[in-house]
Amino acid sequence: MNKQTGELSSLGELSTTVNWSDELYGFCLYKSPNNNKYYAFGCDKRSMIQQYRIFDDGLGNLVMEHKRTWQNGSSTDTEGMVADHETGLLYAGNEAQGIYVYHADEDMPTDSVRFLKVENGVLAADVEGLAIYYAANGKGYLIASSQGQNYFSVFERDGDNKFVRKFYITGVGDTDGIDVLNVSLDSTFQRGIFACHNGNAEPHPVNLIKWEDIADEESPDLMIDTTYWNPREALLTEIGQSYYENNLECTVYPNPFSGQTRISLELPAASLTRCVIYDATGKEVAILTDGFLQAGRHEFYWNNNSGLKENKSGIYYCHIRVDEKIIIKKLICM
Repeated sequence: MNKQTGELSSLGELSTTVNWSDELYGFCLYKSPNNNKYYAFGCDKRSMIQQYRIFDDGLGNLVMEHKRTWQNGSSTDTEGMVADHETGLLYAGNEAQGIYVYHADEDMPTDSVRFLKVENGVLAADVEGLAIYYAANGKGYLIASSQGQNYFSVFERDGDNKFVRKFYITGVGDTDGIDVLNVSLDSTFQRGIFACHNGNAEPHPVNLIKWEDIADEESPDLMIDTTYWNPREALLTEIGQSYYENNLECTVYPNPFSGQTRISLELPAASLTRCVIYDATGKEVAILTDGFLQAGRHEFYWNNNSGLKENKSGIYYCHIRVDEKIIIKKLICM
């Protein structure tokens, strides 16, 4: 993208190395918070998902490397797909069945970790576009186009993706793709924007709606957070990572671990700091610190057996937020 003009230029075509069983139908991109690599997910009309890593071959050429292939529920269409760049989860909407949730990283199993089924008044069959509204502290929403009933379903982004409510947009129906953005864009969309394809109009325009008109439309009110997630800024990009390499030291030892591990953090300056442990489903399991810390070295200990009930062995994620920057460490509990 040309940063001055905003124009896009093609980098060429990349061929998949594994044949599709049918027409390519769904697609999304993902940057892993765990290994800092870029991926593309595609799904054909028989709901076969393929995952490819995208990288530079060192000569300025983009290359795709196949990583995983699996079936997303039944062989009916899967079109809507979205990946959460913080929790490392992939959401894939089987149009007839519902939304399957998977680990998005290449080294994880392809079994779904959760399933949001088609249910009357919650999620209508013909599930189409999916989008994520990012907010602080792992909060926000998963939004789905319930094309079969011309409404949009809102689920909590964290935990078990609890259903919040649905909403309609006057004059809009038969919607395929959607997207949502929390940041302030201009004087018209100061508190975020929701975009949706409108299949009820010709030539199928994209409707733009103020996020606050949706958030405040009915009870319960949806959150509005215009400051946390900004796609223009590097949170987990190479720029963001070099900031930490040059200014902030963070280590986890031992890792893998059994029982207890130590997270060591070196702050170059006094900062608002929050350190939270999430399980592999995105559920918060522990808050290690949440407040203002002085410059210098800080150590936090997490005992996997602490709390009201024992946590299971497996994959966990340590999210460390320092002012407006984030790093994420993958923890392996044996």
